Amino acid sequence: MDFVQKALWFIEGHSKENISLEDVAKNAGVSPFYLTRTFSLTMGISLMKYLRGRRLSEAAKILVENDSVENVCWQSFGR
Repeated sequence: MDFVQKALWFIEGHSKENISLEDVAKNAGVSPFYLTRTFSLTMGISLMKYLRGRRLSEAAKILVENDSVENVCWQSFGR
């Protein structure tokens, strides 16, 4: 498994946590700079934009299920 795929798996499993670029890079086994550059070239979007998009998608899904906005925040962003 390449390091971009490792980063995607890490984000998928930890998107509700307050993770940083450094956390993702450490898990992928590369430097934050190298991950940022390669992730953007591979995925066509920055890593942090991808993470925000994942969180927003989860929040939208919960809202569609007619949940409260407060609950959406807790479930999607872990805050």
